[in-house]
Amino acid sequence: MTQNNVNSIKLPNGWVWVRFGDIAVIAAGNPAPQGDEYFDNGKFPFVRVRDMGKIGNNIYLQDTIDLINEKALERLNLFPKGTVLFTKSGMSILLNQRAILGKDMYVVSHIGVANPLDSIPSELLFYWLKTIDFKDLTHATTLPSLQLTKVSNIPFPLPPLPEQHRIVEKIEELFTRLDDGVAELKKVQLQLKRYRQSILKSAFDGTLTAEWREEHKAELEPASMLLERIKSERGQNSKNKALPLSEKLNLKDLPEGWVWTTYNQIGQWFGGGTPSKENSLYWENGTIPWVSPKDMKDIKITQTEDKITSVALNNSPVHVVPSGSLLFVVRSGIIRRTLPIALNLVDVTVNQDLKALVPSPQIFPDYLLYLTLSLSEAIRKDCSKGGTTVESIEFPLLKNYIMPLTSIKEQKYIVEKIEVCLSVSDEIEVVIEESIKQAERLRQSILKKAFEGKLVPQDPSDEPADKLLARIKVENTKIKMNSKRGRAVNVR
Repeated sequence: MTQNNVNSIKLPNGWVWVRFGDIAVIAAGNPAPQGDEYFDNGKFPFVRVRDMGKIGNNIYLQDTIDLINEKALERLNLFPKGTVLFTKSGMSILLNQRAILGKDMYVVSHIGVANPLDSIPSELLFYWLKTIDFKDLTHATTLPSLQLTKVSNIPFPLPPLPEQHRIVEKIEELFTRLDDGVAELKKVQLQLKRYRQSILKSAFDGTLTAEWREEHKAELEPASMLLERIKSERGQNSKNKALPLSEKLNLKDLPEGWVWTTYNQIGQWFGGGTPSKENSLYWENGTIPWVSPKDMKDIKITQTEDKITSVALNNSPVHVVPSGSLLFVVRSGIIRRTLPIALNLVDVTVNQDLKALVPSPQIFPDYLLYLTLSLSEAIRKDCSKGGTTVESIEFPLLKNYIMPLTSIKEQKYIVEKIEVCLSVSDEIEVVIEESIKQAERLRQSILKKAFEGKLVPQDPSDEPADKLLARIKVENTKIKMNSKRGRAVNVR
């Protein structure tokens, strides 16, 4: 909040504007001890930014990932329970994370601390800081940093002490209700995820279309004939290739007319590459989409962040991948958590971290997409390459991965059924996500009302905040005098 904002807000009777630094001791944390010798057999909690990111909607920090030992304590300040934390340097400042120490802890220097004076509730300072966007106060540098003097100078609307406690109590009551509501919404999100998985599973074990298949069985071409036709068009020797997979691998039975196949049998693979970034002719005014892992956020791709030129296409290891192809990320750290898969709806090129499967015209591309989505977690586990720094997929295992195939007519009907079912869940998902965003907006509205004096009623019998401030200034003077006599330790 700027001084102009302050001047435009009329505070309730008994409130007073103060500097944030007038009601709290503002300081930085400690330099991080360097070397395992300070962490071996550690038993004292050492707070880092990542610890603040783990508490979620819980405002109190009780545990840390890192523990330091007695050797590390020599030059470190211990911050008491109730100290309010805020990110103050590095990219973490952009996260605007806040927390309250749930017990005495040591804190790293990337974190600023605010120790409230004269029994002011830590929670009040915490909630006030949640209304401040520190991005607006940082230096415009490559590595953002926040001057603690700027934090100290933030205007703070100080209520009478009894009202402070009423405000905190009301905020926590309302936030608890919001948290409960959001938790229920997230349960529904999880149920939707399971529903989608069940739809895909039933689609590709034949359950989803069992009745339809029975009604249309006379007109459905066996998938074995479809597979033979694909092999013929690709010039493959079809002898003994139709159905040995199930016999060799003891696969479960498929519905009548279905057959086991592999990615390699039904399409042609392409790899990719990156045209030299040093050659401007390859990139400037490019019009050809170039897919990299960062573009694989959706299951269908129509555009990319980067585009290459025809000069790059003709002079570098990239190929045009026609629309309707299936794209796999085969090398990326994201494979630790998920396997990105997408169908390109326009012609593209791909970088070296992707593989592209151009399916036979006998395969409905959307069928292949949804089938692969249903298999994606199994593929990620079965085909992951071990022992590498960057997770990757073993391409020989991927291209020979086994999957079920049905007639082209049933492929299209399966896609219809899937998309009808998933469209309903997608609509519900949109409503849930908007409700969660609305809950966050409501939190900010609650905090705004709280610090405008509109959340709880005022009590004329409360001691005015200016008298509280006078006591705080006396306490603050004592702390400053003590700090000049020796190294300051922030204690309440």
